[in-house]
Amino acid sequence: MKTSKLVQVAVGGAVSAAIFLSAATSVGATAFNGTQHFDNFNKLYLKPDHRADWWINNFLGANRYEEFCNPGNESCVSLVTNENPGDHFARFNLPPSVAASNMFVEAAMSELRTYGVTGAPGIWFPTVGHSITFETVARWSAGYTANASGDAVGTTGIVMWNSPYEPGDTGNGLFREAFFGFNWTGKGTLGGFLEGLKVNVVYNGFPIITDTPSFSINMNDWATYTAVWSVDANGVQSVEFSVNGQVVSQHVLPVALTPLSVQIWSDNQDVQFGPFGLSIGYKSPVTVQNMDINSVLVKKN
Repeated sequence: MKTSKLVQVAVGGAVSAAIFLSAATSVGATAFNGTQHFDNFNKLYLKPDHRADWWINNFLGANRYEEFCNPGNESCVSLVTNENPGDHFARFNLPPSVAASNMFVEAAMSELRTYGVTGAPGIWFPTVGHSITFETVARWSAGYTANASGDAVGTTGIVMWNSPYEPGDTGNGLFREAFFGFNWTGKGTLGGFLEGLKVNVVYNGFPIITDTPSFSINMNDWATYTAVWSVDANGVQSVEFSVNGQVVSQHVLPVALTPLSVQIWSDNQDVQFGPFGLSIGYKSPVTVQNMDINSVLVKKN
């Protein structure tokens, strides 16, 4: 089901604001070359280890930590291998805390080092006859539901984006931001306009597409979230979103996106309409919240 243009504008502002406070960071991988990046999280390494293909960020307020879960982290990324026999996945952990009630906390990973480099180009871009497939196997803990009826809070995202933020960026990157992918936000976000699981395309900080899956998705089960990004001989780009092979939506893009890279995050933001525009607050989870990533695949077909 598509949203109206008015709602899309509100949604885009909220999503962009959320990503503005998000950052990028890294973990380990199994195969990364010019045509494919695949990670099934058998191992997880921390940059600048040469075996690490991702950057990992944990945010607490304005402080950013490029590290795994340590005492005092209010959010973090870790490798899980022992929850059940055969397990191996990256866990984005967001526990209840006093700090989370008052300030931004986030766990994130990405291919590029956001805030650590200036003007880094994205890694992936389609060419004629060679689309880009971005596929993630993911699940969320019990409080997450596709319609946001559960008690989970904050936002999560599995996207390809243009990493527009430079060291010391004070917000100008927001207006250069572009991404596509899957986003989830908590109950009541923007008065309910943005709550739940959506697919989004944002360009220069504004939405050009926001869709809600028309079929049932249990976010607590492992599922495959896929986006295919293509371009034709006239330079016209398109994107198709699907979950477990079932198409959510297909769109011809009215603009041309530049090269993009993977960004995945979980945070505690609560975006609402305020008297002077969008207002961003913070919520502490009522119980531990997790987003688990079993694998990530990006390939040029």
